[in-house]
Amino acid sequence: MEHYFKYLTAICIFTFCSFVSFARESEDFVLVIDPGHGGKDYGAPGSKSREKNINLDVALLFGELVSAKHPDVRVIFTRKTDKSVDLNERANIANRAKADLFISIHTNASVSRTPSGAETFSLGLAKTEENLEVAKRENSVIFYEDDYQQKYEGFDPRSSESYIMFEFIQNKYMEHSASFASMIQNEFKNSSKRTDRGVKQAGFLVLRRTSMPSVLVELGFISNLAEEEFLNNPMGKQSLANSLYNAFTRYKAEHDRKTGGDYYSQLQLQKPETTTPTPVAAKPEPKKPEPKAKPEPKAKPEPKSEPKKPEPKSASQRVILAPDPMATEPTQETVPPRAAAPTQTVTPTQAAAPATTAKKGEIVYKIQIFASHTPLPPDSPHFKGYKISSYVEDGWYKYTYGSTTNINEIDRIKAQIKNDFPEAFTVKFIDGRRIK
Repeated sequence: MEHYFKYLTAICIFTFCSFVSFARESEDFVLVIDPGHGGKDYGAPGSKSREKNINLDVALLFGELVSAKHPDVRVIFTRKTDKSVDLNERANIANRAKADLFISIHTNASVSRTPSGAETFSLGLAKTEENLEVAKRENSVIFYEDDYQQKYEGFDPRSSESYIMFEFIQNKYMEHSASFASMIQNEFKNSSKRTDRGVKQAGFLVLRRTSMPSVLVELGFISNLAEEEFLNNPMGKQSLANSLYNAFTRYKAEHDRKTGGDYYSQLQLQKPETTTPTPVAAKPEPKKPEPKAKPEPKAKPEPKSEPKKPEPKSASQRVILAPDPMATEPTQETVPPRAAAPTQTVTPTQAAAPATTAKKGEIVYKIQIFASHTPLPPDSPHFKGYKISSYVEDGWYKYTYGSTTNINEIDRIKAQIKNDFPEAFTVKFIDGRRIK
């Protein structure tokens, strides 16, 4: 009997350790983002742009938001540059990573310039000729691949008969895919103010081969001149990326609730400003009037200009201007001589965040508010009057507000600008270089 209890105890300990080990291995939620087309496959053509570039830009912005605000999510891209990736390989990337969610990002087109709006597809049989045409166009990219007839077992994306097989597909992830698709469409409609073309089904090869909840998004119509303008505008791309992020956050929260994951912490990450302990950071506020009190005697001969001059003397009150957009080193932000002169032109609506001087190896926190493939002037309306700084990363011009070595201080600043930049997030630098 004694040996029996020892054996039973050993089995229980082994089972518990195996469970803990499995839980740790399964801790991260894996999101695979697939920017459609790429390389020699341009996708749908617009009057002045190509689909492949729009897809990639929105995908990268979306992925950056998820990585910044969901530390328990591992983001994987099927491509991060302008290169060709076979449809099979896109699905294989997700399957090898044992992804929890797959999203393929595309841009729509029509022979008519009238259609507009966003739509999201899950896998299934196309119930309308219009949906079938979308699937035919997206699946036709296999013609760029070598040996596509063997790879796809004789599937002809131009033939309607080839799509009959999708009628018999019983995907166990259909319900989850449709739910995520509905969340995306809700955000496109309410957040990005796009025409809602609804959630649909169609036979997409890239979705058929994935073994997890999967959707294919059509951001808008590149064939519609007004919508093409929106799709190529940095603000338009950011808005679409924000909508995808919001939908993902809701899906992830629902997933965590059902699986017992870190649901509460993800709600905090969705709106970090509301959970930041502001009273701690607010205590230093009374110190701010002190610099203004010191120059009071000087303010009598020159009431308006003198209070501005002491500001550059304090690193915590220096106005940060955007550096040369082509600069690759964000350390140029802290050069004081050039930042002092423009302080005379600051209006009440042009908020200036405190700057800081960091020691070597010390972490500097900033708030990223915007990203663009093209450099923007300091007075760009995208910045809403705020004095910003910038850095260049992976071909993107990324714009930040604030600079401090104090995490509580950056949280306080982020809370102050949350109404103007609700999707802003904190980024970290060491010795002028961004760190994850």
